Amino acid sequence: MIILLIIFGISFGAEGSIQDFGTYGHTTAIEEEDLIEQLQNTSVDIESLQEGLRQKLRYWSPKPVSGLGTACRVHFYDPTITVPFDIKDHKGRVLHTKGTRVNPLQYRSFSQKWIFVDGEKPLPSFDSNTKVILVRGNPFELMKDYTLYFDQGGLLVKKFGIQNVPATLEQVGDQIRITEGSC
Repeated sequence: MIILLIIFGISFGAEGSIQDFGTYGHTTAIEEEDLIEQLQNTSVDIESLQEGLRQKLRYWSPKPVSGLGTACRVHFYDPTITVPFDIKDHKGRVLHTKGTRVNPLQYRSFSQKWIFVDGEKPLPSFDSNTKVILVRGNPFELMKDYTLYFDQGGLLVKKFGIQNVPATLEQVGDQIRITEGSC
């Protein structure tokens, strides 16, 4: 009963404090075209829609790395470099003198397996610790299931001498073994 009286009092008390302060400034009536009329009056240019779709398809399918086959081949990549100048640490101590041959795999391991794939063909099986690198195909379809990396312009394919896909890279000793195709 008390709650009813409180609600009743609030509702009548609120009406007593409401005031009309009038209109200040210029007002304009809102005029909108009916949505159905607007859709009927809009002319659809099929050619421009098709060109827009072609542009999106070019974006969705990056330029593929050309010249890759599917033959089976196994070879090794040696990442050893010859130091072109003295390499010093932050205190000026010489770490490697000019002309020294250094293999980065002796200092840091190639911990992940890499696989270069053609997204237009069925993907081979691989474990979750594999970095998937796309050389051809629609990345948006594959990104639903995988985290992808891209070999833009074929830079990595050229660096590692890859000629066939799929190609897997993994460390064996102080070199990287590259297995191409379905061996």
